[in-house]
Amino acid sequence: MKKTAVMFLALQVALTTTPVSAAFNRNAFDACIEEYVKHLDTLEFIDSDSMNGDSARDGLIRTEKKLRDIIAGLSNEREVSQAKKAAKSWQNKAGVEATAIAKAAETALGLIESRGEKLASANYSIAAEVDVPWQMLQQKEIEKAVEQCRDIISPFSAESGFPEYLPEELRGKDWATIRRKVAEACFKCSRIMLELVEKNKLPIKQRLSAMYFRKRFVMGTSIYPHKNESDKVHEFQCRSFASDCEAGLKEMKYWKAAEPLWSGDIVWVKNATEGLTKVKEMLPEFPDQIDNAREFWRQAADKAVKAGNEAGMTASRIGDFNFPSWRLKFAVKYFKAATRAAVSSHWHSRETNPEYWAQACLKLKKAIEPLGGEIDEMLNALPKKPSDPRTR
Repeated sequence: MKKTAVMFLALQVALTTTPVSAAFNRNAFDACIEEYVKHLDTLEFIDSDSMNGDSARDGLIRTEKKLRDIIAGLSNEREVSQAKKAAKSWQNKAGVEATAIAKAAETALGLIESRGEKLASANYSIAAEVDVPWQMLQQKEIEKAVEQCRDIISPFSAESGFPEYLPEELRGKDWATIRRKVAEACFKCSRIMLELVEKNKLPIKQRLSAMYFRKRFVMGTSIYPHKNESDKVHEFQCRSFASDCEAGLKEMKYWKAAEPLWSGDIVWVKNATEGLTKVKEMLPEFPDQIDNAREFWRQAADKAVKAGNEAGMTASRIGDFNFPSWRLKFAVKYFKAATRAAVSSHWHSRETNPEYWAQACLKLKKAIEPLGGEIDEMLNALPKKPSDPRTR
């Protein structure tokens, strides 16, 4: 029975990953870009009221539609990669002078990136249709939490035009007031994610990936701790938050999708195991007695951030078009967010009081020490490959 299951799994992987014949036509793509560049060049050097100008604008519209049709025909990761490579070759031709070529290449790359995201999302949604009944209650709670967070935080996303476009109640306010409002919204979202974890007995992967988003929201509450910061600092934080918020909302969109019973995580076991083992080894250790608390905090915080960066790199090696494994990816990425959140409140501090740093060390220890146990729990929950001695 076990051998049959393994053979079925191998067949499923083989069928899903078998490359299809590429539909991307490089010659058609290049010809379309050449036509696009020709119309852009024409528009750059002619009178906008001339007949030639109208003709060039009509031609540009037709050519862009043709370009969109070519890119809309991309059907898998391989074709997206081929198209991206072709667009980048045009981008390299542009150099610093050929603005028409640069614009054409940027337009194509933007369309290709969008197509790639849609394919990844669509593939995952199709796979999620085989979700099993016992997951549905937890799934509804996850979807509810995501929608609540989205309603609260999306007005502060670059996707909504923030900070150029402000919610009505913030128009005319100074940047410090706007930044505090962002922090309040992040705090509300962090509470929603914490309640999701505390009220539901989520498996470790779902629990850590939910905590990943909570830690991101926690970092969004961090305001520089000194009262004499200029309004420019708060403006910078708002602008940085807008782009981070947009990226986080996209991640939540993928994360909330229901996973199938067989999510493809087994494909990424090796990468996850090797990466998380290294992360655990890199985490700082805390002695019972600390002499110079300020210096020790700096060193421990630096080690924690480096361990978190390793977790981030590990997460980047998990998931692809065929096996997105969003929840495993974000569960691993949790360790990066957790280390960053652990140091964020003191990272910019200019305090000199030894007691302040002694307390900071205790807080850092409380935040960092549980991560080793969570890594062990995550590793033990990973699916076991047939050759793994643990399956015998």
